[in-house]
Amino acid sequence: MLPHLTSLSVSAINIDEVLNLNFLDPLPDLEKLHFRGKMEMGILPRVFDSLHKLRELCLAWSALKEDPLSSLALMRNLVYLYLLRTYDGEFLTFCKDYFPNLRHLALRDMAQLARIEIECGTMINLNHLELTGLQRIQCVPEGISFLRSLRSMVLRDMPEIFVEKLRGDESRLVQHVPQIIYLD
Repeated sequence: MLPHLTSLSVSAINIDEVLNLNFLDPLPDLEKLHFRGKMEMGILPRVFDSLHKLRELCLAWSALKEDPLSSLALMRNLVYLYLLRTYDGEFLTFCKDYFPNLRHLALRDMAQLARIEIECGTMINLNHLELTGLQRIQCVPEGISFLRSLRSMVLRDMPEIFVEKLRGDESRLVQHVPQIIYLD
């Protein structure tokens, strides 16, 4: 009913409510989407395939079962990507050519996430990276050194071993980042 909608916010009543977005028609002009709630069957709904103009995406509490990045990377105009308790898996892979316009990435509170892989040629314009509460991450992703445009990193509530490695043996991986902020 609103084919020219540019901004949409959908929020569940609580973290356990499952939201069905399969009833939504394509939203080709949508530029900003904030979605808070579990995705039906733990997968992204079809409407995400039509979000080519999307510039800002915030997903929270989604409980996705598969790495969503290959689907989200089709949104070539994304500038801001915020993922909070979005994914229940152990690995996220940022492949070459993913998110060419992304400037801000926040990954928060994904309890099962144990490894992040960053390939050369991904997120070539990323300026700000925020990692919060990723308690199973033990190692700094080596591919972080490929993010040459990175200007700031915020690390909040990260495992002590991760922080120690980043400040110690693996500091060479982020020596190109002018500002690294550690918060508890």
